[in-house]
Amino acid sequence: MANQPKPRSALTDVEITKILTFHRDGHSERDIAAIIHRSRWAIEQTIVTYDLDTFVRRNPRPLQPRKATEREDRYLLCAAKQFNDVPLRDISKIVNVPVLKSTMSRWLHDVGYGRYVACKKPQLSPKNIEERLEWAQEHKDWTPEQWKKVI
Repeated sequence: MANQPKPRSALTDVEITKILTFHRDGHSERDIAAIIHRSRWAIEQTIVTYDLDTFVRRNPRPLQPRKATEREDRYLLCAAKQFNDVPLRDISKIVNVPVLKSTMSRWLHDVGYGRYVACKKPQLSPKNIEERLEWAQEHKDWTPEQWKKVI
């Protein structure tokens, strides 16, 4: 039971260092997998991904270029505030900036502007309106002492 690989979880920095050290010392991937209690695939990917001398990733993940400039970002924020009842996908069309709804939503969240949909309240029925008016007319002449007894 102790020699079985761990379930899928990210490798820790210590495990990565151990894997690279054992590999540098000449151990096979199968031996390293047995020692570290990880799958052979995880060992192989770690050896391929990290540089053996510096323990640094060989190919860092590339950053995606921004879809909008800072000026367009300000324009989108202004439009989002002005058209707060319009869906985000329509705002990007109004402003004519090719940005996905999810990108715009994430960006608005990052700058601290939250959008929400107001809850719909049921309208008062004519019967409720009459009953409220009757109650208000009955109690319009109450003194503060009478109201204190209620509260």
